Order: sequence, then C-alpha cells, then structure tokens
Amino acid sequence: MSKHFEVSSEKSAVDASISIKLTHLPPLKEITIETKTISPFYCINAPMKVAKDTQWRSVHTFKSDKNGVVDLATSPAIDGIYNGVFPMGCVSFLVPDKIINAKVEKDVAHIPLNASYSLELTAYADQQVLDKCELERFFIDEHIQCERIEFDAFKARYFYPKNKQNLPAIIVVSGSEGGIEKAQAIAQLLANRGYATVAIGYFDLLGTATALSEIPIEFIEQAIHYLKSREEIDKNRIGIYGRSKGAEFSLVAASYFKDITCVVVNSPTSLIFEGMNKHYPSKSASWTYQGVALPYFKFKIVPFLISKLCARNYPDFKKDHPSSISVENINGPILLLAAKNDEVWDSYEACLQILKRLEKNKFHHDVRYTFYDNSGHMLTIPYQPNNRYGNGNVDVMQDTIDAWHKTIAFFEDYL
Repeated sequence: MSKHFEVSSEKSAVDASISIKLTHLPPLKEITIETKTISPFYCINAPMKVAKDTQWRSVHTFKSDKNGVVDLATSPAIDGIYNGVFPMGCVSFLVPDKIINAKVEKDVAHIPLNASYSLELTAYADQQVLDKCELERFFIDEHIQCERIEFDAFKARYFYPKNKQNLPAIIVVSGSEGGIEKAQAIAQLLANRGYATVAIGYFDLLGTATALSEIPIEFIEQAIHYLKSREEIDKNRIGIYGRSKGAEFSLVAASYFKDITCVVVNSPTSLIFEGMNKHYPSKSASWTYQGVALPYFKFKIVPFLISKLCARNYPDFKKDHPSSISVENINGPILLLAAKNDEVWDSYEACLQILKRLEKNKFHHDVRYTFYDNSGHMLTIPYQPNNRYGNGNVDVMQDTIDAWHKTIAFFEDYL
C-alpha cells in the first residue's frame, strides 16, 4: 500500500486523464517525481524506427503545500520538462534516455498489438526515496477482441467489443509513414469506446505496395464490404477517420463510397497529391479507381524552391486545382481538424477551401471544424510524448486533447 501516492486509477486507457496526488508529505517542501517506462513503450509520435525497448523518462519538481500535499491538478511544476500546472504532466512529458533504433517490422503477423505499457513513478525529497507507484496505460482493454484480416493487397486488423450487437464501425487510415501501428493505436482507442474498428495498412508492409503510389481506393470499399458482412455491425453506421495522408485518402474514398456516412479528418488536404516513393515524388497518382489514376497535383521543384525563398505556401490551396477532392459528394457529416501552423502542408487553408467548396455546392450535411493555434501537423492522441514541437509544450498537448475530445464527440453524435 502506498504511503504517499494517491492515484484515481492504476490502470487506465492511454487517452484517459487520471488524478495523481502525493499526501502526508513534509509541508512546504520541494518534492521531485521521476517517471520512467518499465515495459516496452509504443509512442505514436515517435519515429517508427525507435525501438519499443527505448526507456523514456521525466523528472519534475514541485513544492508541497502547507498541508503536505502535491496535487498535479493544482500544483505547478517548478522545474522539469514542463512548467506550470498540467494534471497529466508527469505521464505525458517524457523523453528517451537513449534512443535505441530497431528495424521496422514489415510482416503484420509479427507486429505487436502494443496493448499497454507500464510506468513507475518515484517521489523524492532531499534525494531520498519517499514512495513509488506503478501505472498501467492501455491502448486496448480486455473487453476488445482483435482479428487479423488478410486482404489481397492490403493488411488490416479488426477490433470490436465482445458480445455486442448493432455496433457502429470506423475505418482508420493513417499517414505517409506506412505500416499499421499508428492506425492501430487510434483504432484500439476508438474500440474501447464501443466502436468496431478496422485499422488499415495500405503500403510498406509485406504483401502491400512498397511506395505510397497508385493505391486503389477500392481498399476502403473492401473494408466496407467486410464490415457489412459481420453480424455484429450496424450496416448503416460506418464512418472513417484519417490523419495526414490518411485524411486525403479518407476524403477521396468517402466521396466515392456512399456507405461511409461520417467522416473525421485530422490535418487534411483539399487536393489529391502526387504519390511518394520514399522521400521523392513518384511521378504518378497517389490513388487510383478502377485501375485509372485520379487527377493529382504534380510536385515541381522550381515553384517549391521559390515558395521557400518567398515564405509562401506550396501548393497554394487558395487557387482552383483540377485535383481538388469532390468533398461535396460525401454522404454524411464531416469534422475538420487542423493546425494553423502545420509544418507539412497548409491544412488550415485546405480546410477553408473544403468549407468553401461545400458551401458552394450547398452541402446538406453538418460540417464542424476546429483550427488550433499551437500545435502542428502531429495532432494525434492525448497524453503521449510529442517532442516534435519542443519538450513539455503544454499548449500543444491541450490542442491534442481538444482535437481528440471533438473526434469522440463527433462520432458519438453522428455514428
């Protein structure tokens, strides 16, 4: 039994906020909390080559109040990775001790579920250990069933709550990193909330395309047919979630396939872009339909370099392009989430163009949108380290929390 730590839950979902307190401390005393991972740790914001055996850690200092309490909900961190008050700061703001690189696994059969990870919190005063506690954070709880699905040219994992019927379903596609783990993490967290979900890996896996180029959008249609074949699924409630390049994929697919009746896109584009072969343009379309390449925006090096010299966006989303996605054909409500300072592409302006196109075509479904001032392209899930924008950036984490809560609320309202 803990002498000082009081936590509201020792086992909780990755996207859940818990209360963390220390009580019966010496009053008005500096207290240090060290947090470290003590099991393999999957971080959705880390590069794919970072091994899960890499240990992540944080050290923060607080001052106990006159009653001998440090409450992370009210006590400011006075030293450490983050400063000020943030209830989940000791859990959220971790950095690798020393990055261990690993070969990226290509065989879905060998890619782990990354079901959960464990953290150890140690409290110190005057460099003496006062108390320790362990927390388990899970992506997928014990009530969720997982099945691996083998499609012809893409891979997928299916998650669903056991012994439930009439389930709404969500197809989850992630971005240009390839593989399945990022989509899987999001699909697992959505499944915890009562949805059946399909995480799709559409390139850079064994048995799939080696490049993000000429990907058939029929992959999404096959996933829809699979869901409709399952007896536990409500066939009239199928949504899609995509972020980054996956948001582009989601908007394109939803504009073709009417069975998709709810769309959430995170850091989207309004255009179909040229495909990618590793870090280079593929000189072909990202997507095809019925074997025909969809019109796409071709990358040109000279306009790109000029845009960098003149601090302009490339491409200019404000202009009309033949490769604009026909979002007006989507058969349901849409949620758009974007950062105003997106460093990959101008998802904010892209969303404005999507809204403009929907209004012009008298789109009759609900459209919601939120634009964020602090975060960038990596607007993923809350309480995961996101060191792309500086260690301990509380404002970025608050944006991420808000975006995730709006995602959940939107699916609850429309699916």
